[in-house]
Amino acid sequence: MIDSWLEFQKLHAQFALGHLDTETPNPMTKGLGELCNSDPVAAWNMIAAVDHKLLSDLKKYKDEVTKLGLDVERTLASGGRIFLSGCGATGRLSLSLEALWRFKHGDDRVISFMAGGDSALIRAIEKFEDYPELGSRQLKELGFTKNDLLIASTEGGETPFVIGSAIEAANIGGKSWLTFCNPSSQLTHLKRCDEILNDSRVQKISLKLGPQALSGSTRMQASSALMLVAGLSLFYGSKAGDMLQTYCDQLTSDLKSLDLNHWANLSIKEASIIQSGECVSYVSPKEYAICILTDTTERGPTFSMTPFEHKDESGDKPSLNYMVVDGALNAGDAFVKVLGHVPRTLNWPELDGRADDERLNGFELTKHRLQNRLIQSTLAVISYGNNGLSLEIDGDIAGISCARDDLFYRHLLLKMVLNTHSTILMGRLGRFESNVMTWVRPSNLKLIDRSLRYAGLLLSEKAIKVDQNSLGLKLFELLPNNKLDEPIVKKLVDSFS
Repeated sequence: MIDSWLEFQKLHAQFALGHLDTETPNPMTKGLGELCNSDPVAAWNMIAAVDHKLLSDLKKYKDEVTKLGLDVERTLASGGRIFLSGCGATGRLSLSLEALWRFKHGDDRVISFMAGGDSALIRAIEKFEDYPELGSRQLKELGFTKNDLLIASTEGGETPFVIGSAIEAANIGGKSWLTFCNPSSQLTHLKRCDEILNDSRVQKISLKLGPQALSGSTRMQASSALMLVAGLSLFYGSKAGDMLQTYCDQLTSDLKSLDLNHWANLSIKEASIIQSGECVSYVSPKEYAICILTDTTERGPTFSMTPFEHKDESGDKPSLNYMVVDGALNAGDAFVKVLGHVPRTLNWPELDGRADDERLNGFELTKHRLQNRLIQSTLAVISYGNNGLSLEIDGDIAGISCARDDLFYRHLLLKMVLNTHSTILMGRLGRFESNVMTWVRPSNLKLIDRSLRYAGLLLSEKAIKVDQNSLGLKLFELLPNNKLDEPIVKKLVDSFS
């Protein structure tokens, strides 16, 4: 646990990530935050342009995706299993892919895990991703063998937990793949990255796809790309590379067919409900529940929205967004429907119950729970029918045409649309400025660095000069009293303005 600027300085060189493509402000989306309020349709189009570029750029990785898919196919054919690891957004995409596999095949040949176990679906365990040995430990406890294959996904390529899992898979003697979204040359100065990049036992796919639509918000384009690569490999094996162009073209077509007036209206409506102090609760059938859960819970760390409250922890402030699984009888039933299996939580003594079954089941994703929350809910209902998806909020509906009758494809398309929708509505709530996150929650070393960088960027735009030491000292002075729903970057900037 780092609790002082002096301690952080000793480690900062290994978490100074401002030069990475995934952390760099995107010139295509400058002024996005202001556009969300003045012209939300134009804001939708601005993010769409980044998504279209992503899908076009991805097609050049056909050979790498083919190679991974062939390795997956051979592993399954020989009786091995496929493991998926990630942290935060890539952890959730790993869990999503296992759920989709189980919905389609009904077996346990695919096993996923994220930093902190399945409890981290709702709330991350702070600092967990900073330790490679924890990634190694979770992989071993799940029973990875030399007959198995691991796809370890990290948006930036530098997450210690994910790197630890990939190296451990190689140590055990299984096949190990690391996928990420930055040029390898940007990572070699980081000791942990240099080690794995030079480890011939771990095969790498480096996707050079440029900055995110919202600076550093890798839950968007980076995690979409990694989900597409891993998912195609899982579901199409040796044909994954051939399917890459098909999927990218069809996703682009479906995204271009969206009626952005309808979607902008929903973004406006959800933002206004939240501004009024009420909650928007998503209701999803089990087939799409993990996609909805991912988008709503990721609003917490990205925009400092209050996370889902725990029913047994009276000090929790009610969340302004929530979700329920349609037809779920209780918390346990809801999570089985979300994941496709009984949750894998961590009952490690040193975690003091922060990641075990009891903790997870306190987040009750049922309609019954809505009646007992201390806040009024407006329902946002996800539906599928007539070859398309729809979202309805208080009588207003927006649709998504789906080119493929394929659950994996529909999930990926829904993810990309919801990422844009939630970003636009957060822009309307003032949760970022231009294309820079001002409400990011600095819950680990990477996010502390990000907070410092973005504060420095905003200060420079105001022509205010502040040295790094003064900025760091002030951040660590503010952190102990910073609440979950407060804009730490904005507070940091204001303290020098």
